[in-house]
Amino acid sequence: MKEFVDFLNSNSGLFNLVFAGVVSIATVFYVILTKSLVKETKKLRKVETDPLMSVYIEHDERWIQCIDLVIRNIGNGPAYDITFNINPDFLMDKNREKKLSDIPFMREIRYLPPGNSLKTFLAQAPEVLNRDKSERCFDITTTYKGKDNKKYKEVFKIDFEMLTGKERIGEHPLVKISKTIDQVAKELRRMEDQISKMLKKSEK
Repeated sequence: MKEFVDFLNSNSGLFNLVFAGVVSIATVFYVILTKSLVKETKKLRKVETDPLMSVYIEHDERWIQCIDLVIRNIGNGPAYDITFNINPDFLMDKNREKKLSDIPFMREIRYLPPGNSLKTFLAQAPEVLNRDKSERCFDITTTYKGKDNKKYKEVFKIDFEMLTGKERIGEHPLVKISKTIDQVAKELRRMEDQISKMLKKSEK
């Protein structure tokens, strides 16, 4: 035991040097880690306030043959001055020669809160899927600003081919409710007519 204590005393300077070196290295790693954490925290805070646009197509909730175009802000911050460039411009209705760029909000949306979306009827799926492949695919380039006035740009490829083969089993609940209400309304009108006829007969 005495020999071990003598060894420590005789080499105390070396041990102090090694300990100081370990502490210095640990301090450097701690500083690097702290800077990295601060950087990641700033990124997370920025993500929490940045907008993020998403543009896609989907079947209408009630009518599966109707295709809607959805523009949604899936980010956590508001989006400002949203503009769209459609290439090539999509022909929504060949009979009316109506193009997607003719829709007012496809020119500019001044403000879209986080989590909010705009939806519009785009086309009838059977009609579009019968077109040439080049006529059922197009790109939508979206440019917009965040709260800090930073500019963003996203390109979304719209392809109707992804909708082929999709089917819906049964009717949508909203359609069933609508039909039920119509049936109830017809029955009420029929009963009203019968009561009206009975009252007229009683008056005679």
